[in-house]
Amino acid sequence: MDVRMPDGKIIRNIPPGTTKEEIFEKYSRMSGVPAQAAPPTAPPMIEPPQEETYSPTEGMSTREQILAGVGKSFYDVGRGIGQITGIVPQEEIDAAAARDVALMQTTPGLLGNVLGQTALAVAPGAAMMKAPGVIGRLGQAIAAPRSIGQAAAGGAALGALQPVTTSDSRLGAAAESAFGGALGYGAASALSRALSPEVSPAAKELLSREVVPTPGQVAGGTFNRLEQGLTSFPVLGDAITFARQQAAQQFNRAIGNEVLAPIGMKVPPTVEPGTEMVGHVQKVLSDAYEDLLPTMPAKIDSQFRSDLSNIKNMAANLPKDQANQLKKIIQENVEKRIGGSVGLRGETIKEIQSSLTRSATQYRSSNNPDQQIVGEALFEAARSLRELAKRSNPDKAARLSAIDEAYSKLTRLETAAQMVGSKGGVFSPEAFRSAVRAGDTSVRNRAFASGRAPMQELAEAGVDVLGRTIPDSGTAYRGLVGAGLLGTGVLGGLYALDPSLAAGVAGLSGMYALPGGRNLMNAALVSRPEKIRQLGLLSRGLAPASGVIGAGAGRGGL
Repeated sequence: MDVRMPDGKIIRNIPPGTTKEEIFEKYSRMSGVPAQAAPPTAPPMIEPPQEETYSPTEGMSTREQILAGVGKSFYDVGRGIGQITGIVPQEEIDAAAARDVALMQTTPGLLGNVLGQTALAVAPGAAMMKAPGVIGRLGQAIAAPRSIGQAAAGGAALGALQPVTTSDSRLGAAAESAFGGALGYGAASALSRALSPEVSPAAKELLSREVVPTPGQVAGGTFNRLEQGLTSFPVLGDAITFARQQAAQQFNRAIGNEVLAPIGMKVPPTVEPGTEMVGHVQKVLSDAYEDLLPTMPAKIDSQFRSDLSNIKNMAANLPKDQANQLKKIIQENVEKRIGGSVGLRGETIKEIQSSLTRSATQYRSSNNPDQQIVGEALFEAARSLRELAKRSNPDKAARLSAIDEAYSKLTRLETAAQMVGSKGGVFSPEAFRSAVRAGDTSVRNRAFASGRAPMQELAEAGVDVLGRTIPDSGTAYRGLVGAGLLGTGVLGGLYALDPSLAAGVAGLSGMYALPGGRNLMNAALVSRPEKIRQLGLLSRGLAPASGVIGAGAGRGGL
């Protein structure tokens, strides 16, 4: 036995039965201290015997520990199924768990167990995927999940097959595996979105047309909802709302540019979206007609006379008053001007075109459906006159067709600017989409239903990215913030609490409020170095496998 002396020194291997005096004598010989100098009243302390500890992993190499961890995963499934069916008793489950503690405390052993659990998920899951119905979907969730929900479900299914000790529960084991699967899949997906964000074609379409959405609108999904939630935050929220309003106005400008695109023109930066922009586009196209038509004399042909006759026949389906109005306008503005001549000077074509367009616009803006039909008939008469000019002047037909195309798009812009909810001629993406649908002249709006209506792609992009409505601050609170009064107070309060927080809110608000700042933030989402984007795509591809591995880690005790 070992004995600790009063001064702390230990004398080892003292034979049993040795007296106290003999122990002090031995201590005296060893230390050179006279035996009588030792404290007579201080008894020696007998050290308890040291127990030898043994680890099952002692002497195992890293490779052997990994293989042992893999083997444990296979045994665990067998024990779990045996426990569920009543073949394996609880005592055996508890004993096996106790034996495996040392192995699972080693990194190689834990790694091997996770690898084994993953292999056990992939092999049977892949086989189950071939089956129809619920079995196939469960196999998909186990072996190759396509969402966080599937990864969690697959992990829970396999976690439920694990052996459960007396102190654990099967529900808890399933929950651990479900959490691991969801965490693995979610982490890989989050990394993928951070490295290579999925920017929708609609967002790219708007960005290419100089519409600058907010970063949340560009990213969409959860990021967009988070940004919308931040609109209630003082100062920053108003900057976000302002940025979204600016994006809506830029969308209006993009529509104006799209209308003028056929004739190679754009809305000047000095022209504000709304009624000013609509009026500007109308004048540009009117001037284009005024400049071109006088240079296009035409010879009256049978096609034009047939078109004119068909337009007059439209009166047969109208009430008497509207029918007479249509016939009178055609007679006064077209037939009398033509008379018995076989041709028309370009200046005359311009005058007839202007007169018909003015009358058509007045009738079409009426709330009376019959008068609206008169307006459409007059527009058709003006179009027939332009078609006559094209046939007589093939060298200028392309230019006139371009103006006609722009004018057709203008009607959708005008309709959107007049819709309920449009303020000062500034319309929402949803209002413009409704105008596009109203302008579809195909049978039962088939072109719109199939996504082929003119300007529909741009309209849909606006709704998808910017939303259906235009954000409206509209409160005294936001007015004070806009004036800088409440905003200064809020930032001052934040500065008193935390200067860095105040600086961050002010800086981020400035980034949102300025188009250049939004461009920088959007560039961070859209423009990534190619190698970074490739790494993000790789992470996206590994997300299903990460879900399976995460479920295995959850079952392995991580």
